[in-house]
Amino acid sequence: MADRGSKLLRDLTDQDIQGIEAIDALRRFASEFGWRPSDQLDRYPGTERFCNGHLVVEHGFDRTAVISFLRTDTPYMDLTVSERRTLLELSYNNLVDWHLLPEGRGMRVVFNRTDPPYDHFFPATLSEDVWRADAFDRLTGNRPNPNVKALDDALIATVSFWKRAVRSDLGNRVGLPQVSALINSVILVRALEDYRNRMQPLEKGLLISLLSGLPPARRNAKSLIYLAFERMGQTNLPDWLKEILDQLDVFDAWDAESLQDLARNFYWSRYSPYRYNFHLISKHALSRIYEHYVSVLRDNSPSDLMLFRELPEELQNKDLGSVCTPQYVARFFARYLREHRTPRSFRALRTMDPACGSGMFLRTLLEMQCDPANETFSTESVQESFANTHGIDVDPNACQATRLSLSLLHLVLTGRFPPTLNIEAGEAIQRLRQHPDWMFDVVIANPPFVKWDGLSTTIRERLSSYMPEQGLGKQDLYLAFLKAAIDHTAPGGMVCFVLPHSFLLSKSASQLRQQISETFTIRVLADLSEVPVFEQTGVYVILLIAERTSERHIPATIVKCQEFVGAALQDALAGRTIASDGYRVFEAGQDNFRRDRWHVLRPEETALQNAIELHPRLEQFIEVRQGLVTGADDIFVLPSRDCPKGERDIWRPILPDRQMVRFGVPTRPTTVVFLPFGPDGEQLSETDLRKSYPETWKYLSKSKDRLAGRSSVRRGTVEWWKPERPRSPDKMFVPKIVTPHLVLLPRFGIDTEGRYAVSHCPYLVPRSGKGGLSLLKVVCAVMNSAIGHWQLASSSHKYKRAYLMLEVKTLRDFHIPGPASLPAPLTRKIVGLVDTLASSPGNPKVMGDLDRAVGQAFGLSESQLSLVGIGD
Repeated sequence: MADRGSKLLRDLTDQDIQGIEAIDALRRFASEFGWRPSDQLDRYPGTERFCNGHLVVEHGFDRTAVISFLRTDTPYMDLTVSERRTLLELSYNNLVDWHLLPEGRGMRVVFNRTDPPYDHFFPATLSEDVWRADAFDRLTGNRPNPNVKALDDALIATVSFWKRAVRSDLGNRVGLPQVSALINSVILVRALEDYRNRMQPLEKGLLISLLSGLPPARRNAKSLIYLAFERMGQTNLPDWLKEILDQLDVFDAWDAESLQDLARNFYWSRYSPYRYNFHLISKHALSRIYEHYVSVLRDNSPSDLMLFRELPEELQNKDLGSVCTPQYVARFFARYLREHRTPRSFRALRTMDPACGSGMFLRTLLEMQCDPANETFSTESVQESFANTHGIDVDPNACQATRLSLSLLHLVLTGRFPPTLNIEAGEAIQRLRQHPDWMFDVVIANPPFVKWDGLSTTIRERLSSYMPEQGLGKQDLYLAFLKAAIDHTAPGGMVCFVLPHSFLLSKSASQLRQQISETFTIRVLADLSEVPVFEQTGVYVILLIAERTSERHIPATIVKCQEFVGAALQDALAGRTIASDGYRVFEAGQDNFRRDRWHVLRPEETALQNAIELHPRLEQFIEVRQGLVTGADDIFVLPSRDCPKGERDIWRPILPDRQMVRFGVPTRPTTVVFLPFGPDGEQLSETDLRKSYPETWKYLSKSKDRLAGRSSVRRGTVEWWKPERPRSPDKMFVPKIVTPHLVLLPRFGIDTEGRYAVSHCPYLVPRSGKGGLSLLKVVCAVMNSAIGHWQLASSSHKYKRAYLMLEVKTLRDFHIPGPASLPAPLTRKIVGLVDTLASSPGNPKVMGDLDRAVGQAFGLSESQLSLVGIGD
């Protein structure tokens, strides 16, 4: 350790330093050893005897540890059990598991999620400096199995218990809005109490002591909460808080003993050995806790949501396309804004979130704008930042949640509640259209991802009216929010959006992509489509940061991530170019965004793409068709053995996606589909079916109600007994290439005899006079090759679990070497390899030979082949 670092550590551990001197030493320690502090405390109640100060530090985009500086004469091992618990409350209430204790001889690491807490000492050596931030991963690599609930789980479990318990005691006399009002009132009091205890200690357990002192007639929730606020000097409560407290009258009949137990559970956790500190929770952890639940809990009563809701079930709330935003996304956006603005302009940002939900983005940004660790921190700067923050959400419950979350942050920063907040309930698009003059420095959002088909007729009409110039194809709801952001971003301002991966490619988004490329400069495009950002929702996303400026010479930072998303975003923020197995970070010119589709590639990949695109498109030689759609597969599709006897000519073999393989098709069909065509291909009438195929008619009639309930039947476009979109036999039962609709790796197979029908997925048929079976084999070889996979992965929509969705348009734009231009020996070689692979598809040597042959057909260099994984 360098002499300066040694002196800093001695200052923080050998002496009794306090106040400004301690804060300055904490800052210098963080700077010297590479830590990024999100908070710093020169004292924490109960630790003054043995500790000089604390740092809450980030590693990547999460708060990952607290560093506490114990005095040399009171090391951790000499502390009492009670003192250790008090110390570890600091990290636990910051929602971090690790507590680091630097000493002159090394670093003690404590894990607070086991009882008793796990600790390990790492001695300093000449070769490694254990006090530095870059040692963190090694120090914490051996993570014990926790037996203590994490803060968020413990707090939510506490809330859940009391919501059920209160309703069990009072029955129908109390509803969920009143129960939520009670719990939120307690949390507000606890946050203010813990804030004031940090500054000037009050009674331990204010609510408990006040309740015992109330006369019996006033031992009720409303009297207790009002008295607690009064005792802490809060006599002029804002209107929004009075509205919450007015709902507490229904608890007058609740017994004081139960009320006392509830209050006690918000001081001491039922699920951990630690005391809650709502001052710390409200500063950082609360936004993460609430964001996790606001979008996943059943809303049995639309008005019941305040800060927490009843928790018997967890469900995704997909009605409005809302999904839980991970905090690392919000912190990435906020840190990017902080590091690309001066400190003064960052604090003064005019911010809008038109889909604010529980306020995760607004809250995270305000935490950084109002960071007490900044030397310029003041009550006035906090008030300015809050006044410039705006949010809108169609869900009034979500808006209430945002108000409460931001109010708690304001409380712990200033000691009082904000008089007003600019959070509105309503339709953001309509509200912004009413105020075209509203302009913001930042428009930030995770907009609702609702597809056109899931929108009501009214909403569709509004979208079409709002976006007439962008009305190509079906307009998904998120596009309207993005357009609003573009329209209301001031010159020099930024748009920070979470968007579906389809935005890069879809026809419906093409006009907006063009508008952005003409009026904005792309700063960051992070492709996280191979990362389950939103866990099991099947939503795969990109992060877009764009600045309204005419400067086009500045390259964009591109992130392509398969894993380690936190490290990838950290490197992007630091401006580092990285190529690793888990992710790539590189720069790309703004001309990449002037293309119709945004295939953003590294320079060497762009050269590969250009080489491939010298060759013709597939549609010149192949007709790409769409498979049939029955609208009721469980009725119209049967196992072959269940086909009505004697009527097999209208039950034709169908190849399910899961049975499709590369290069060939199964020899024996296992499944059949009903197609209403006679032996000569003519369409059957109802009379024909009744007369000639009575067993099939009898079978279908059993499900008439189900079949008649299909929307296509109700519209009168399909007769009840017919599949929705059957394909004529002369179009379907021909030699063709088949493929699943969703693939991880290409699985193109040749149905040489035209034996099978396919459902939903595309299939490929040679155009008239274009080469027949030989052409199909060459095309199948290219599409199954490593080069084919690279093309498809670069141009296809992402689906659940990172599957590629193969669409007709995507395949039409696929490039292949012109068959007529290939040397005859090379064509014969490719055809022979395909024949071999049709009989032994798993042969790696033959597949490698095929990849090489396809690369030769494209005329690619060795370096270009290596980009798609074709090596020596």
